[in-house]
Amino acid sequence: MTTTSTCAPVTGGAGDIGREAVRQLTARGHHVFVADVDADDARRIAAEAGGAAVVLDVGDPGSWTEAVRAVETTGLPLTSVVLSAGVALGEVELRNVSPAAYRRAFSVNVDGVAFGLRVLVPLLAEGCARRGDRVARRAHGRAVRSR
Repeated sequence: MTTTSTCAPVTGGAGDIGREAVRQLTARGHHVFVADVDADDARRIAAEAGGAAVVLDVGDPGSWTEAVRAVETTGLPLTSVVLSAGVALGEVELRNVSPAAYRRAFSVNVDGVAFGLRVLVPLLAEGCARRGDRVARRAHGRAVRSR
């Protein structure tokens, strides 16, 4: 039996990539927060993983308040974050993408990462420091360790 000693939010947790991240983090003993705009799927996946669901629109900075509150209330150190929420444009040709579809994709794919990092990096640094770990960021296939 694995004892949960850390927590980890996964945005887009109801999607394919997010669901796999939830599975792997749970197997490693993390208390996982399945964060997604799809409340029903987030709750189902969280229940399967023994974690918690958080309804989160990553492109809305105000929506992050509840997600952060959920993480903080566990009292567990935040040591991992997976920002896997994403929206496809649905068109190959950019000229065929409506401004509304473009704005939504940008909101999720870019703003969602920026807003998430803005509120989660301080908790991540604190959580890692509590455990004597260092923060490692991974993006585009390479990791950079903080000093």
